[in-house]
Amino acid sequence: MSHGVEVWQPLGALRRRALLGADRVLAPSSYTADKLSTVQGIPGGKIRKLPWPLNAAFLRMAENPA
Repeated sequence: MSHGVEVWQPLGALRRRALLGADRVLAPSSYTADKLSTVQGIPGGKIRKLPWPLNAAFLRMAENPA
């Protein structure tokens, strides 16, 4: 399971090998799924999108931290 930013830049060899060896890699967004493919070299057929289950009220709070 990827969370996002940790896979947007090239990973070290061991972590990248672990991702490549996985049967399935989960991404919370289309952007992160694209980064897994383009930056990490994960075949698109291994990537599945599983969005974070956040409700709208939480997202509104994040937009206005005050």
